[in-house]
Amino acid sequence: MTRPNPIDLPLSLPGFFNFFSSWALQIDGAWVVIDPGCSATIPRLISELQARGCRQIDHLLLTHIHLDHAGGVGSLVEEFSVSEVICHEKAIPHLVDPSELWAGSIKTLGNLAEIQGKPKPVLSNILKVNVSRVGDSSLEIFPSPGHAPHHISFLFSNMLFVGEALGVVIPEYAPNYLRPATPHKFILEPYLNSIERLRSISCEWLCFGHFGAIRRSAEIFDKACDQINLWMALVADFYHPPKVSTKDFINILAKNDPTFAPYLTLPASLQMREQRFIENSINGILKFIRPI
Repeated sequence: MTRPNPIDLPLSLPGFFNFFSSWALQIDGAWVVIDPGCSATIPRLISELQARGCRQIDHLLLTHIHLDHAGGVGSLVEEFSVSEVICHEKAIPHLVDPSELWAGSIKTLGNLAEIQGKPKPVLSNILKVNVSRVGDSSLEIFPSPGHAPHHISFLFSNMLFVGEALGVVIPEYAPNYLRPATPHKFILEPYLNSIERLRSISCEWLCFGHFGAIRRSAEIFDKACDQINLWMALVADFYHPPKVSTKDFINILAKNDPTFAPYLTLPASLQMREQRFIENSINGILKFIRPI
């Protein structure tokens, strides 16, 4: 099978292309969309779906409900036919009433949250926590908390949609690049347990929320585990309390972590984009090491 390709959902910010994404699949006549993206990019998603011949989403799957993955669910449901939304049970209250999610997003992301757009409520009658069939094909759902307590992953055929459970990749510009996604409320043990759970699943493709698909290999799981343990140690050594600037600390990460080192070769706009989220990951680790 050829490499699955995500739908790019760019924002009008430097470097914010091939980063926010959605996946659309037609399986046994049923349309499946994974992670519709934020409110601001819903018009782009609808246009892409219509160009592919999709007139109704039979199953809308959410790996988690952060703005960049699911902030646009309410807007999508208003403007496009969606039969059901499948998510973690912990996500349902925040989809029905996204006020707390929005407040937390503003606090963490600031202006970037405003650019992504405020999420709209979703009617509870289309929200479901489990489904085992898509057309004539099986769908398996795996809890994968760590990046978020409501994070889940989906297996169709030979494709495993991992959201941000394994981190972030940039296959087009830096094929060997990987960085962790550890926002606030990060907890190490479930993050590592999720990596091991996903390692046990047989598939051909790992489909990342950010961005694209790579062939499954034992190496990617090894890298994800080694990386988060290394970042934990480096944050504890250099950033607890901070002994260096964030810029200098990112250089320390690149020097010590060969999987993250391709960051230094990225175009300037992508480095700028990545730095914003690297800082969030560092702060997530820091708050786990030193809870307030």
